[in-house]
Amino acid sequence: MQIQELKSKHQDETVLILGTGPSLNQYSPEQLISIAKGKVCFALKQAYSYCPSIANYHFLNSANIQPYQYAKPIPIILSLAANEGGWTKSIPHHTLLVVGDNTNFDDSLSATHALEKWSLDNTLERPWGPGLFWECVLYSAEYMGFKNIETIGVDLGPAGETTRDHFYGEGFRVNPLSNEETSNEIELSKAFYHWLSSKDIEWKVLSEKSYLHQDIPRWRPT
Repeated sequence: MQIQELKSKHQDETVLILGTGPSLNQYSPEQLISIAKGKVCFALKQAYSYCPSIANYHFLNSANIQPYQYAKPIPIILSLAANEGGWTKSIPHHTLLVVGDNTNFDDSLSATHALEKWSLDNTLERPWGPGLFWECVLYSAEYMGFKNIETIGVDLGPAGETTRDHFYGEGFRVNPLSNEETSNEIELSKAFYHWLSSKDIEWKVLSEKSYLHQDIPRWRPT
């Protein structure tokens, strides 16, 4: 499958995005099934296994990679890789996007906030830094035409924090986060929120425990 086949596929629909942050545990799989009714669901990495029945798309990259047992119908699997011939050979995928080879922080999304430059309408190459959600997932939601974005488990951490937890336990990182990395990511979330708003796309966080920028509205389903 080519990514172009997904252009405007979900025009004016709502997407529920499940990340791997600890706030995913605020909801049981049964609650997520209820929240997801009438919506498309993106699951990031291990979040797929928490509630596989609702995932329409599964996003992967090489961080914390593991084999997955896919429920039927199998979701559309979008993989992000540093090159076309690397780790993804052993991971099933329908669409492969490749990160460019520029790993200079000054040119990263966190540093530049050049969001329009990296929209999928402008280039299929993905920018470097600071992670799958920013490099690929939000851009995919915008490209597919969603009108509303709701996130659970996209939590980040306190500014200055050098570790990051996941819903399945403490996260493991070969290299700890720098003191500035989480602060930069919080500011990037603000930039993305206003970029999406300029396109009449509404983004809500379905958790009060997320450290995404406070400009992004919080809403807890009842």
